[in-house]
Amino acid sequence: MRKTIPHRHRFRVRGWTERESILMFGCNCGERRERRATPEERKILRSNQHQNVHRIFHAFQRQFCAANGKFKYEGYEFRQLVRRWAKRYPQDVRMIYCDDSTFCSSALVFIEHRAAENYMGTTVIYIPQFGGAPAQFFLYPSHRISLSRALRQIATQARPIQRRERQREKEFTRQLASISLQTK
Repeated sequence: MRKTIPHRHRFRVRGWTERESILMFGCNCGERRERRATPEERKILRSNQHQNVHRIFHAFQRQFCAANGKFKYEGYEFRQLVRRWAKRYPQDVRMIYCDDSTFCSSALVFIEHRAAENYMGTTVIYIPQFGGAPAQFFLYPSHRISLSRALRQIATQARPIQRRERQREKEFTRQLASISLQTK
């Protein structure tokens, strides 16, 4: 029969909840425990709140997500509400517009997850103008760099084609100008 050596847990703080101030502890063996934070511990947690890299995204969720995690709004109405909300966070939230598969103007909302001392990444939320639920995804720094690189490559390849297209448009405009109302 194999002897078992008694294990003395060494619990360390592994995380905490922002609102309820619940501390979560874990041991290397996998054992987990949690408890309410004391008033002194809450002060320590609050003093670290300036480092919450998710604060803007959490504000977005409080404003626009239901308790089940789904978005409360969709379409043009949602886009307009987010546009007004984003003005409060000009350094952390950006909106760009694009056409969707039905040739309607949709929006991409970029919400940074950062604080003064650290950066985690960017949440991107796609808001279609008509119908369909918004979608979201997260870009870690390496994903963001890959996306930027791909967009730069696309732009580089498109430039000569766009130049030729502008030349064709100028020539067509000249040809249209030579057409008169009178027929010969």
